[in-house]
Amino acid sequence: MEIELYKMRGPGGCIKAAYDLFTNNLKTIVRKTWLQALVFAIINACAVFIKLPADAPAVVTPDVQLQYAKVLAALLGLAVLITVAYTWLNTSVVSLLNGQSVARNMPRVIRQMLLLVGIVVLWLLVMAVGGSLTLLADAGKAGPSPSTLAIACGVAAIIGLAGLMALPPLGFSTMKYFMEPQQKVRSIVGKPYAQGWRRWGFLFLVFFLTAIIAGIIYGVVTAPTMLLSLSQLTNDAGIRLGDAPGLPAYFTALSFVVALACSFVWTYVLIWSEMVVYYAYGSIEARFRQLQQNK
Repeated sequence: MEIELYKMRGPGGCIKAAYDLFTNNLKTIVRKTWLQALVFAIINACAVFIKLPADAPAVVTPDVQLQYAKVLAALLGLAVLITVAYTWLNTSVVSLLNGQSVARNMPRVIRQMLLLVGIVVLWLLVMAVGGSLTLLADAGKAGPSPSTLAIACGVAAIIGLAGLMALPPLGFSTMKYFMEPQQKVRSIVGKPYAQGWRRWGFLFLVFFLTAIIAGIIYGVVTAPTMLLSLSQLTNDAGIRLGDAPGLPAYFTALSFVVALACSFVWTYVLIWSEMVVYYAYGSIEARFRQLQQNK
């Protein structure tokens, strides 16, 4: 793919460059990623099979608790499979962008994904601990007061928001790690990450605009899946109230096929989004290099 990476661009320029790169090389991108995208979409679509039975009682009995535990275990297992499938997919995308072989990029992408999972788990733990420590203010009482619950939720929300604000520089350092073979995985949270903070405003605008565009596309692409899910929820609610099932026997299979198609299309929106970050990295690097030359 013909790529002009190291050029100073604004947020809109990065989005346009990513669009041009994606559309001009669509055949190559699909040819190199269709199998990975299909596997990723199949695993995502399997979520339609993970649900509580429609006739599960509203009262939480030991049997219902066991059903909840099974659903939670299935969701965790699915999350692991999604992570593995996305790592495989992302290896092919990174190979297209940096020109290195899949065999060379695979270990690096795996290390990046393991680091990212660790960061997310740590972030969630800090949120949980922050909220829990606030609840200890009512220790010994019959239960936390509404005000304490509100404060705990507020603390968790602030920690969560702080984590989101720290993501844009992480996008830059991650892309730098992918594009520069001499970079080690620890550099993702090292000096390149600190460099990303120097251009936080630029990266935030890139991420924000990309999220808006991707969000609109997501709403359109996944509308059929959402409608089918709403139909399923409505039907299940009716069954719990004593109504007869109103959906055909093939409805779950239909939901899977529709979710598969929607997920497959959405996968290529994710690839385009990564290309936007790719050009944001190139723009920042071009600016840093120009500053070094001017010294």
